[in-house]
Amino acid sequence: MIELQLELFPGHIAGLLLVELSKPVEDFASIFIQGTWECALLDAGVVFHKSQLLTAVNVAFQRFEAGRLKTHSLHNEVMLALSAKLSIRDGLAAVRFSWEKTRCLVVAVDPPASFPQAAESTSNALAAKVRHFPEGANELFNELLVHVDKPSIQNLYGTDIDPHWICTKIATVEYVRQLR
Repeated sequence: MIELQLELFPGHIAGLLLVELSKPVEDFASIFIQGTWECALLDAGVVFHKSQLLTAVNVAFQRFEAGRLKTHSLHNEVMLALSAKLSIRDGLAAVRFSWEKTRCLVVAVDPPASFPQAAESTSNALAAKVRHFPEGANELFNELLVHVDKPSIQNLYGTDIDPHWICTKIATVEYVRQLR
């Protein structure tokens, strides 16, 4: 599991796993979450940069800490923040892993020590595998960038693959949410 420190919240981490399925599994999301821990299951095609993901996780964790969740869980907040959309339904649908996909980025904020092993066991039971990145976060994000879904990024953010613009958009949408 790759661990990213939340810069705005020392002592808290986002644990990341890339799960690859040999074929689509209709109940993957519900089975995976039941077998592991609450987590965000993201379409791996829409995440390509460490700053993009960390901005979303920090925004979500800030809402969680302040008791101002727009959804009912921290991990749904991660998906909503990542989407940079005001509509909760549209935001979650835009970034959530869907059953017809075969690459899932799992994000768990402050996961228990048993999380990686539980994720590995659950993935194996679903004919999926957890990818390992011995060189760390850079290797993971390089892998995600190679397989990025450019049309989805364009549709989601209205721009090409530009992490600086996307981080700005995530922060701006959060500011607008706070004004509502």
